[in-house]
Amino acid sequence: MGGAYILGKIWEVLGLHAVIVKSLMERMDLVEFQSKDGRVLQRTELTPEQTNLLKKLNISPPPRLLRIDIKGRLCSNTSKFCH
Repeated sequence: MGGAYILGKIWEVLGLHAVIVKSLMERMDLVEFQSKDGRVLQRTELTPEQTNLLKKLNISPPPRLLRIDIKGRLCSNTSKFCH
């Protein structure tokens, strides 16, 4: 699938120019919290506009917690427990 096709689909489904979509989604950030006990990588809350956009495109939102490191143990969004 080419970029022009994808941009055309965004326009067709949403009626929004790709630049607007890019601007909306770039507001999502990945935040790192760190302490002596470990580290957490977490994305910011989705705005109502981002939630609506993902829903219209039938795309699941990214996981809220991307990674958790606790005193040398790794937990990711794909595992339920730290190992």
